[in-house]
Amino acid sequence: MYSDPATNPDPPILPSPVHASPHNNFTFSNTPGSLGSNPGAYSAGIGTGSPLQESTPIRANMSPIPFHPRQSQGSTISSIKSDSAVRFVQLLESCQPSLLHIAPVLARLGIMKVEHLKAVVRLSEEMRDREVREEALRMGVTVVEWAILLDKVGMV
Repeated sequence: MYSDPATNPDPPILPSPVHASPHNNFTFSNTPGSLGSNPGAYSAGIGTGSPLQESTPIRANMSPIPFHPRQSQGSTISSIKSDSAVRFVQLLESCQPSLLHIAPVLARLGIMKVEHLKAVVRLSEEMRDREVREEALRMGVTVVEWAILLDKVGMV
């Protein structure tokens, strides 16, 4: 049954899903009158007849200085890389032509370090082709790129 929120300040009680336990019957409301003195807050009631608790913003504890990340000379956290990650990138860049563009595909295959590439090269050719090469080719690596990669890793 539909009730007009302007005439009925009580929050609607939503039926709980079939899989939910009766102890997790949450209702949420942001109707006028249910928010108390803070109209921007949301309240959550547990079950029926329980007191509503208001959520208060944490703006009072926030720094007045806005955070604006910018690129710098290696001082940001996103630019910090482990030695193994740097070696992996260097190996891909050192290929002719550079294979750095296939790094995301290799990562999806679980290959993120030079040691991972060396382990792939040590696999039997049949297993390497079946388990890694075929998947890499399906993900967009070309046969020539795969050959260049294996040759380069074999030299390391």
